[in-house]
Order: sequence, then C-alpha cells, then structure tokens
Amino acid sequence: RGSGGGGGMASKPLGFTCYLCGQQYGSASLIIHIGQCQKKWVTVESTKPKREQRPLPPPPPLMHDLEALPTSPQGIEDFNREMFAYWDKVSLMGCSICGRTFRPDAFERHVKVCAPKSGGPAAGGGGGSRGGGGVPNHDSRPRAYNCYLCGQQYGSQSLLIHIPQCYEKWLKVEAAKPPKERREPPPPPPELDEPLPTHPDEVDAFNARMCGAFNDKSLMRCKHCGRSMRYA
Repeated sequence: RGSGGGGGMASKPLGFTCYLCGQQYGSASLIIHIGQCQKKWVTVESTKPKREQRPLPPPPPLMHDLEALPTSPQGIEDFNREMFAYWDKVSLMGCSICGRTFRPDAFERHVKVCAPKSGGPAAGGGGGSRGGGGVPNHDSRPRAYNCYLCGQQYGSQSLLIHIPQCYEKWLKVEAAKPPKERREPPPPPPELDEPLPTHPDEVDAFNARMCGAFNDKSLMRCKHCGRSMRYA
C-alpha cells in the first residue's frame, strides 16, 4: 500500500487469502499453494500425539471452484473477508480461557501463560482447540473481539482499553519512519460506534468485519505478489 492511507480498491494487486494459513497469493499461485498448504497441515499434525491431531479443515464453499475466482476488486474483497474469517474460526486454535486465536506454535506458548480469571477454568485444560479442525460450536466459545488495527482478540472490556493503546502504538511506529513512508491510522469501522454484540453469531459477524478491516487497511500489501503482511 502507498503511504498516507493507500489508494482505492481498483489500484490494489489481486491477492487471494488462503483459508488454511491466512496468507495471500496471486490467482495462479493460490491454486498451487492450496495443495501444498494442505499437505503441510497433514504433515505437521502427524507429528503430534494422536489425541492432539486436528483433521484437515474442509475447504469453504467458495474454494470449490478455484478456476472461477472473482476478478472484480469488490468480489476479491468479499472473497478475502470470508476466507480470513474461516481461517480465524476454523484453522487457528482458540484458547478456551481468553478466547483469542493463535497459530499452533504460538498457541503452545500461549496456553502455558494464559491464566484464568477467578472462578474460571484451569489454564491449559484441553488446549482449547476448536473442535479438532471442524466448524466450532459458537455457543461454547468465550466472547472475544478482534482489534481492527492489530488483528488480535480481546475481551469486551479489554478491547475498549486496548484500541486507544493500539492507536497510539501505530502513531509511534509510523513516526519512526521517513515522512514519505508514514501511514495514517485507518479510521475505526462504524461497528465500533455501537455497543459490542453479545450473541455468538453477532460476535462472529463483528470479528469478520474487524478482520476484513485489519486485512484491507492495517496490513501492508506487496505491490508485486499482492500478499498482505504486518510491517515487521
């Protein structure tokens, strides 16, 4: 993305999000990558104890026809938003204590230090893996909300404290860059002007929109391959 907030959708490279790893690829590369990513998933899981192995998540419906990927900017935005939400809900591992989602390696580190609040479940109890890779039971998950700036999840009270801190961190990071490379913080999505949802389906919809904003506005996009990435 260019400095100062980036251009319109039509100027962005056509990058497509993988539902297994959350990274973006070009249309031709995605078709090759999906097969490789599926094999990597199976290989990684096969090294774990059997009770901890997660089956390969089924492809989302939009992935059933890779030859018909969207080509319009809006169609690609919609595709990526759905893939990103699927990656967050199904492919990542959710902590049963705080509700945040992690890649497997980060999850293993997290469960060792995530302490329950008073009266909560014991840390590390069962690992919080989301149903072994299947579609999760939304009603049993803790309510955690994505930050549109950093993509991480927080509880309802923590999110309201975190967002201003995350905004300040954005400004500090950008201030350290040369002026021509600095980016303005993305504007808060309109959903943040309303009370946070509490129904599981509404929380999922909220998080999908926040993940979409994070992916579209907060990450930096490579002009060559179209993949979106964190600054560092």
